[in-house]
Amino acid sequence: MHGNRHLRNRRLFAVTHPGFPDGIKVDRDGHVYASSFRGVQVFDAIGELIGEIVLPGAVNFTFAGREQNLLMITADTALWSVTLDTKGI
Repeated sequence: MHGNRHLRNRRLFAVTHPGFPDGIKVDRDGHVYASSFRGVQVFDAIGELIGEIVLPGAVNFTFAGREQNLLMITADTALWSVTLDTKGI
């Protein structure tokens, strides 16, 4: 942000494949989580794919739990959870 009003240096950050992201979150380490048809994809701060939580039909998700290290994921037909080594912000 520039002056808390405008984005600058606009560029494509990352592409989820397959599908279109509905959910997007950031953890305390600056990793960006985005939903895709295959699950939740994790990108580093420059947009490189560094990991993926594979599960069918991920739609959206949130960090939960006392420590904010539990990722709760809604999918087409189920609710999934995974404990992470990091925390949400």
